[in-house]
Amino acid sequence: MRPDCADAACCAGGKWSCDKCDAPGEVCPPACCNPAAKPPCFEGASCCEGGAWACNDDGGQSTCAAPGELCQSEACCVPGTEPDPPCVEGASCCEGGVWECNDDLGQPVCMELAPLCE
Repeated sequence: MRPDCADAACCAGGKWSCDKCDAPGEVCPPACCNPAAKPPCFEGASCCEGGAWACNDDGGQSTCAAPGELCQSEACCVPGTEPDPPCVEGASCCEGGVWECNDDLGQPVCMELAPLCE
């Protein structure tokens, strides 16, 4: 995963680094957004190109110039790790193994639900 630093470099072996590389690399995975780093924005947040999160506008629409992709992560949620402070209407385990607060009616806001880790 591309690190969150201004001068990230692709090094030999396809590894990203914030420091200088011993040898330059040719193929590193594209920058992606870490689901665990999603900010707690009032209208939600979107993953932008370059692997950065951005809060959505007042209408809940993305403010990104171009959409990004979520990093692959464990596809389940660990019980007992729900958001703190707790969600008013409960939380659901969503795609990528990330907890999301439910909507005002207690319904999940994610497109796909993920299982709880065993």
